[in-house]
Amino acid sequence: MHQISNRSLMKVLTVLLAVFLFSTSAIAAGGDENCIVLRQRDYKLGAFTVYLGDKHARIDCMNGKCTIITAAPSWNVIVFNKDKQFFPVDRKSWHQTGLKGMTRSIVEFFNPKIHTLTKVKFLGRDSIKTSRTVRSFKRDSFDIAFRSKPSLKTPGGRTITYIASSDFKFNKDIADFAQGFYLTTPEARVLLSTEAEMNGEKTSNFITYSIEKQKCPESFFKVPDGLKKVYSISAVATGRDMEGVLLEVLGDDHP
Repeated sequence: MHQISNRSLMKVLTVLLAVFLFSTSAIAAGGDENCIVLRQRDYKLGAFTVYLGDKHARIDCMNGKCTIITAAPSWNVIVFNKDKQFFPVDRKSWHQTGLKGMTRSIVEFFNPKIHTLTKVKFLGRDSIKTSRTVRSFKRDSFDIAFRSKPSLKTPGGRTITYIASSDFKFNKDIADFAQGFYLTTPEARVLLSTEAEMNGEKTSNFITYSIEKQKCPESFFKVPDGLKKVYSISAVATGRDMEGVLLEVLGDDHP
């Protein structure tokens, strides 16, 4: 009788422990969000990481100097930096212009009536490749501010090849946010690669190193308190250390 009671007690304790562990796990995971995480580098935006969930999105860019966050239900965007400066962008404006003045739309280059589109695979994703030829070279203020290795090559005609993909299971809100950031089309929403070829030499202007799945806590998408609004996204991107960045790039030749 005593032996039966012990066995019964052990079964009860085992069940209770299983329930406790399940409940604890559920509570711990309850605040997490499944995200697609892209680690990329752009010649203007420097190294950056994109986190795209179902109810939140975050982008750390400008080599860690700038962060972009959006969340349900409004999906309005906040761009802020480590100097606690910020600039708000409403959802509609973000979808149309993204980081206005800092990135260029590539929608026209994925127009099948103008350019040849080719289906390719990139990091395991179904993607689209397109190319264009440019005869001039322009450099703007962001070109030297956030690149780790400024290019000193002689300007000339270049062939630029883009690869982008919509092989992601995003809801419409996240899809619109991503499309605004990359300034792409619904058919090729996430930019994955940009490569320029000139005189037989190839240069990667934009590259994706990895595409992974990751759980992110809800707190990761929280906009910090005490931010001060500035007049433009560009002001947030440059921040107070812009002078230091320029001095680092120009060396002793600065004014």
